[in-house]
Amino acid sequence: MMANGKADICYNVQTAVDSKHKLIAEFEVTNQSFDTKQLANMTALASQTLEEERLSVVTDVGYDSASDIAKCLTNGFTPHVAGTDYDICLPTEDLQAKEITSHTNGRGVYLPERNIVLCRYE
Repeated sequence: MMANGKADICYNVQTAVDSKHKLIAEFEVTNQSFDTKQLANMTALASQTLEEERLSVVTDVGYDSASDIAKCLTNGFTPHVAGTDYDICLPTEDLQAKEITSHTNGRGVYLPERNIVLCRYE
């Protein structure tokens, strides 16, 4: 795994915990040194294990990825990422947009299935 600009022998363990029983419902070992881009995958795995189609997930700011949060929303999951300031914006007319880089001094990801833009204000 790359960490601090050099390769090291180590792993990053992702876990999903069932809030009702307080037990690990799913886990995955990766060689990525960061948590971004892990939220949607772990939520989908936990959903399968728990046999729940709709989940609310709570994470720390390390999982702050607009595209990953958008994937969760598209798949019917409700993510709550601590330390973020995301809003669901008004529908857009540009049905071809995939990523909006300037939206009221922020950035966003367009979800064509729901005709909404997930925005983060900086």
